[in-house]
Amino acid sequence: MTQHALEIRDLHKEFRSDLFKKRFKALHGISFDVHEGEIFGFVGHNGAGKTTTIKITSGLIFADTGTVSIFGRDSSHPDARLPLGYLPEHPYFYDYLTPVEALKFYGGLSGLKSADVEKKIPKLLKEVNLDFAANKRLRGFSKGMLQRLGMAQALVHDPRLLILDEPMSGLDPIGRKMMRDIILEQKRKGRTVFFSSHVLSDVEEISDRVGIIIQGRMKDVGEIHSLLGPPQRFEFVFSALTDQQLSLLNAFGQQVKKGDVWYVTADGEEPRDRIMSLVREHNLPMEQYNARRKSLEELFVEAMGTN
Repeated sequence: MTQHALEIRDLHKEFRSDLFKKRFKALHGISFDVHEGEIFGFVGHNGAGKTTTIKITSGLIFADTGTVSIFGRDSSHPDARLPLGYLPEHPYFYDYLTPVEALKFYGGLSGLKSADVEKKIPKLLKEVNLDFAANKRLRGFSKGMLQRLGMAQALVHDPRLLILDEPMSGLDPIGRKMMRDIILEQKRKGRTVFFSSHVLSDVEEISDRVGIIIQGRMKDVGEIHSLLGPPQRFEFVFSALTDQQLSLLNAFGQQVKKGDVWYVTADGEEPRDRIMSLVREHNLPMEQYNARRKSLEELFVEAMGTN
């Protein structure tokens, strides 16, 4: 039986505006699990309820109704949150500190002894690619460097579960790759990672399972490949084609020429099979064949449209 690092059951949350006293329902009874040892991507549009869910899970705010369990323990008990490491969407640090000083501070908040934190810091900074800046003031750090320091503070007490709110937010491609690599390394070390992100290509690349939340309701939860389904688009690459050969393919796929190479794309299995038959029957000069699944972005757009 799969052990759950995180169990969320029937969460409801309503907010009230201070100005007009209007009520806004952020969560409508969402339920899902995060399995131990997996990377779980949590995606949704702005205002869908991702950060509200994460803050409830981390104990920063309370649900109106519903429960959250961390490794089988009710998260309302402070001790239940000890195995949890948290990176907020906008981490804040005192900019006159250095990474070493900041981690000593956060290690103390986590209940660690000063000597134990000092032993951990060099390895921890190397793990998040900040060892070169160990004694530099944070005021000169880039967005990506601060995000990685935020990851280091989440890891300082060696948590079993990491909860990361938009860890790739505002990062350039190099910064995003670094953060992806750090997350994958946490999984290799046996940790569980639950993270939200607007960058759906990153979620698709590193997640084992995904949850999609739309307007405070869970739309889909499952393994990434199961949700995306079988390949839907098929691309054939031909080294050269005569006009007669092109006419044979015309009814079954879209044709694009780049240099001397023709790319023929078929949407669906039936046109794919017809093109395959033509390749065999007429000995067409096919060089390459690629099958592409629906992307997470396409799945998300569909979920938004059917809501």
